[in-house]
This record gives sequence, C-alpha cells and structure tokens, in this order.
Amino acid sequence: MNVVKSFRHTIVILAALGTLMPQAAFAAPPPGPVSGPNAPQPSLVLDVALDDGGILRGQVVDSQGTLLPRIPVDVRQQRQHIATTLTDSNGRFEFGGLSGGVYQIETAQSYATCRLWSPRTAPPTAQQAAMIVAGGNVVRGQWGQFMRPSRRMVYALVAVTMISAAIAIPIALNNGNSNGS
Repeated sequence: MNVVKSFRHTIVILAALGTLMPQAAFAAPPPGPVSGPNAPQPSLVLDVALDDGGILRGQVVDSQGTLLPRIPVDVRQQRQHIATTLTDSNGRFEFGGLSGGVYQIETAQSYATCRLWSPRTAPPTAQQAAMIVAGGNVVRGQWGQFMRPSRRMVYALVAVTMISAAIAIPIALNNGNSNGS
C-alpha cells in the first residue's frame, strides 16, 4: 500500500511540475542564419520580379532611409551560400543568374526572405527590386528585442517555479493525509 501511495505522490508531483514549468524553457531557438540577442530579425516574405538573365536588383538602407554604400550583401537559398557582392555608392546591389524560388538576402545587420519570380511570371504585386532595411526590421505580433525574455530570466523563472512547487506540493499532500485521505 505504501508503494502505491508513493507512486501516486510522485505522479502528482511530476504532473504539477510539468504544469508549472513555462513553455519557453522547452522552446527551440527561432530558425535563422544567426542566433543571440544581436541576431538579425527576419522580415516578411517579399515578392520580387527578376529581370531577364535572372538579375535581382535591390538597395540597402538603414532604418532612417539613409543609403548604405559598400555594405556586403549575401544571397542564400536553403542556407546554402549562392553569392556575395558589395553595394555601390547609392546602396544598390545586383545579382545575376538566379532562378525563381525563395532566397534570403542578408547584410550584417538584417536579412530578408524574398520569393523571386522568373521574368514575366511575377504577380502584379511583386516589386521590381528588393529593399533591405539594415538593422530596422519590425516583426509585428511578436516580442521586440527589448521585451524578449533572456535565457537567464527563463532559467530564474524555472528555478523559482521548481522551488515553489517543491515546497507547496508536499504541504498539500501532507494536509490531504492529515484530513483522512
């Protein structure tokens, strides 16, 4: 009978701990080329029409709209590096020989996911060039960089929750046994 009671108490404790643990403790890091507090944030998927010859044109600006000259720009597809170039004096860049598909256009401070369309196949809403805003991406509906809980904060919350549960559960079980349960 004591074994059954111990087993039941263990199950109750484990169930309570599982319920009290924040889901963020088990969350995987978001996908992307870089992780960490200074990692670039992904933007929405941009539809961009390629010119003849598979040429992707674009421009890099900062969050104030200032053109960013001589900034390295990378193109990746499914995390595979395709090409690198530097922006010109007007912040413009150009890549040739691309085919339709989903690509990531990256700078040191940001990246954009672009759905590139072969010439004359793009929907009417597609842009003729990609605009990359370095360091100024806004992701709506998610916590911003200043509101995102740090890993240390999550660990502290998990520790406080476990300690609270370790104190409260035995007291509750003991009170239940004292009342004749």
